[in-house]
Amino acid sequence: LKLARFCSPRPQRRRVLPALACAPVRHNKERAARMGYSYDTKQGRLVTALSLTFTVVPKVLRSGEFWFFLILHLAVFSSYHLGYLGDTITSEKHGLALNWSFVKVVTAMTTFFEVFYSNQCYSRYIGLYKSTRGMMDDAHSYAALLRTHVGEKSRCHARLAVRYMAAAIMIQFSEMKDSCPERTISELGRLDLLKPEEAQGMRELRPRHRGAVLMGWSSLAAATGCKEASAPNNMPGLLSQAIFKIRNQQQDILDTMALPVPFHYYHLLSVMIIMNLTLWAYSMGLTDSVFAPLVFLSAAVIFIGMMELSSELADPFGSDEVDFPVDFWLTECLELIAEVSESDFPGGPEGLALAAKREVALPRVVHDLALMRHVQGDRSWSNDEGFTEQDRISTRGSEPPVSARGSEPPLSARDSTPLLA
Repeated sequence: LKLARFCSPRPQRRRVLPALACAPVRHNKERAARMGYSYDTKQGRLVTALSLTFTVVPKVLRSGEFWFFLILHLAVFSSYHLGYLGDTITSEKHGLALNWSFVKVVTAMTTFFEVFYSNQCYSRYIGLYKSTRGMMDDAHSYAALLRTHVGEKSRCHARLAVRYMAAAIMIQFSEMKDSCPERTISELGRLDLLKPEEAQGMRELRPRHRGAVLMGWSSLAAATGCKEASAPNNMPGLLSQAIFKIRNQQQDILDTMALPVPFHYYHLLSVMIIMNLTLWAYSMGLTDSVFAPLVFLSAAVIFIGMMELSSELADPFGSDEVDFPVDFWLTECLELIAEVSESDFPGGPEGLALAAKREVALPRVVHDLALMRHVQGDRSWSNDEGFTEQDRISTRGSEPPVSARGSEPPLSARDSTPLLA
């Protein structure tokens, strides 16, 4: 785990969960860099095609199989042009001649199998992304429920439940990265997410059971906190459902990683690619065109590059360019959980009561909302009633047009109850 680079205690504000008080990200560019490579689709196809950064081309050029087939093709191409293979080798009656129609059959089959394999790997990639991000979103919801219904009267139980849940999430990601179980427990102890006696209890369990046990501890602490805080009767059930949902998503990630594309399919696809590249190297080498090496080079990079990319998408918990930024996601998740669990309303309960007394009815008509304005030149958007953006700007500070109000009563005759109520 690399969370230690991003986490640091905040001396200016006392935290009961010091490991969750992580250093914030101060710039959007830094956030974008940690979320993955950002590219501009408006820079043109040529500029994008010529860029090699964060692509599979360098990996293809470093692979031995690419150079093996390229050298084979160049050897056939050079021997044919130097006359070592004779002039009649391209004739259909020659024993070493290869009809291009035969190559098309293998190429079509290989293309279909490789596209299907790439599609499966990408679907697996999207599924793992949704489960990973959904698990973190559910963790935020779990912390918010605890803070709202338990935190005011039993803050210690809410903090304990959140700490166990955060430790379970970190153990989950350590399993995804195949980290050493003992090192993971030591790291959790260093971050104060596990006390010494709790860490000792974790070491006595099987590595695959530790996350589930921590989730059980979190659920038990949440149920006890609900009892101490006299929470609504349905609150323990809601918290248990949130815990079970997080645990189910963790198990979905483990099951998906344990079920890759069958090796029989991968082996057959590899054999087809090797056969296809061999036939290409030979058939393209027996041509008179000087562009044959360039065509073979491009085709080999595409075929081998697709396999490399698919293999990276199949396992996104690593250090490749397309892998998930797990360390940054963990930092962001734990920081938000800490803020939700420890933040108080300005002024405390008295400040909340005072703010509620001062609250007035929400505005029924927004005359000029700059964030939602989409005006290009003289064109302006309009709603279903024909009330355009220009009408809103022109009527700023006055009543909206009749077409927008319909049969609504005047503002003075309306109920002053807020819109949300």
